[in-house]
Amino acid sequence: MSVRNADGLSFRGGPAPETEEFDVDEMRAKLSKLKQSGSTLLVTGAVGEQTAAYATSNLFGDPEATPPRKRVLALTDGSRAQAAAHFQETDPQAASRNWIIDLDGHERSVPASAAPKIATASQDTDAVKGLRSELQHAIEWFGDGDLKPAQLRVGINSISHLLEKHSFSEVERLIATISASVKVDNGMFHIIYQRDPDENRETVKKLMAHCDAEIQLRKRNGSPAEQRWRIPKVGSTPWTQL
Repeated sequence: MSVRNADGLSFRGGPAPETEEFDVDEMRAKLSKLKQSGSTLLVTGAVGEQTAAYATSNLFGDPEATPPRKRVLALTDGSRAQAAAHFQETDPQAASRNWIIDLDGHERSVPASAAPKIATASQDTDAVKGLRSELQHAIEWFGDGDLKPAQLRVGINSISHLLEKHSFSEVERLIATISASVKVDNGMFHIIYQRDPDENRETVKKLMAHCDAEIQLRKRNGSPAEQRWRIPKVGSTPWTQL
């Protein structure tokens, strides 16, 4: 969650941002607070799978970070073969710090030390209920210790697929439950919603009722993907390279 501009706040990986009105100090203070106390982030934008996965890899962060981050990825569209694109290391399924859930395949990749101690992957015919159960298994496993702020990172890619097949109230309940669970450990939870936020503003508004900030993504005319952060009652940052 690194965001800075000419006053000291810079966007990771991007060039100097465009000038845009927002209170730098207020934005910096809010981001710092979210990192310390836990956060739920809504990632929006009509971007491709590769860009969405790259955004998740940024939010999961450096695999060499100290203390090591505990990361949980839920894939909702059967794209387990693309799981590695969501991480910065080359073999995330071999790492003891990663827990990957494949909702369509009813499969999971978990740390070897966890495998003998947890129930088999959920076969619940209620996919949203089953996913909630799987995520809570993972959060409880990683949370059984003294986690530092932002050490626990949880992501769902993507919520768009769930909303196509399930009611908003079911998905909303999932988000609210997992958000509360992650914040117990002062962790970071993000949700990918691969839709244009301007064309789906009502849905974004309802999702944002459970989120602390929105990260908007865009990719235009072959240019590198860009992002900007929007925090309610604080403002929006300029577009910068993702």
